[in-house]
Amino acid sequence: MSNKMKPVIVEACNLTSRFDMYDLTKQLFWRIEATRGKAPNPSVGPFIIAELQARQHRSAMFRFFKYFVKISPCQEELYRVTDALVLIETSKLTKSDQFRRSNNWFQKLLGTEWRVTRDIRATRERFDRLKTVIPIICPPNAAYAVIIQLCVEAGDFQAAGKYHEQLFQVSGPCEDDILIRGQIARGKAMCDEWDDVKTEFAEMAKLNPNNKVYGDIFPPILKLFAQSHSVAETEEFTRCFLEQYKVPLTPYASNIMIGEYAKAKELRSILRWIEYATSVSTCLDADSFNTILSQLYKTWNFNFEQVFQVHRVMLKTSVEYTNDSTMALLRQFALKDSKGIPEVAARKLRALPRATRTIKDENYPRRQIFEELGKGNFKKVVKHI
Repeated sequence: MSNKMKPVIVEACNLTSRFDMYDLTKQLFWRIEATRGKAPNPSVGPFIIAELQARQHRSAMFRFFKYFVKISPCQEELYRVTDALVLIETSKLTKSDQFRRSNNWFQKLLGTEWRVTRDIRATRERFDRLKTVIPIICPPNAAYAVIIQLCVEAGDFQAAGKYHEQLFQVSGPCEDDILIRGQIARGKAMCDEWDDVKTEFAEMAKLNPNNKVYGDIFPPILKLFAQSHSVAETEEFTRCFLEQYKVPLTPYASNIMIGEYAKAKELRSILRWIEYATSVSTCLDADSFNTILSQLYKTWNFNFEQVFQVHRVMLKTSVEYTNDSTMALLRQFALKDSKGIPEVAARKLRALPRATRTIKDENYPRRQIFEELGKGNFKKVVKHI
């Protein structure tokens, strides 16, 4: 095909698509495809529409995401192709519930446009044009969650709030309300709009939220706050949300606070926080406290005596917060801190209480070794080995 002829065939391909001559559209497309070399095929848009008319939906979606999003079509062609991708055969597809199974395709459509163009206004216009068919092609809460997420990413919180109000008008209160508000709150936290974050949580508290969902929303926001505020401000912020907005304390949120104290080497604050955390939450257990002890020693470089002091506060609060794994950790830290000096190891290990219960399993010989070390019976240790 000559260079002079190629633009003519491309124009003919576009015209055949406009006049619904889809078989001819596909023939012209393949003619261009066979001679294009490494250059992109400018007629991929009309070909996608032709494939949709032929019910070749998989092929159309493949070419859209692999080729069409990489070319630079005019705005008219862009709208025509993407709208056709959604609207053509929609009613027939929904009879078999093929689209309502997932909102992945909708997320890809809007998400790809936003991330390629970084133009949230154009993405919102696309959503607004598709809004009328959303109840037919996918669950409204899933579709609105996508556009709200993109608005939050773009920092357009006013638009995100507007779409949330529209969703409420379309479907009323739904389980995703708390997640959507949490998404908006996190976006505002990323912009340091902390008063607005509190406003969002005040609204969430009125919704009688599921404790697990509500509790999981808070830690990422707390982590953002801690990055730009002092330890005292972070503690005040945390207590405010736990007490005023009734956010359930989770091990993740508690670990963030302990991490902030640990970075500042505030051992007394850690002890005080543990007493507070166990008084307001029942989600903490022996495993979560073992994680705390391990992080204090390995990540924050607290010595054995300091870690053991934290353990004693935990044990004073409840015996349920310690187990044989706790003892194994403390023995390990005591030996490591002893730097190979038997007398120092014996002294540190004698401070430890015996295990909370005897567990006879494949680790029993290892426990015996630690117990004999704790008694200073080094000859028996060698014998066990």
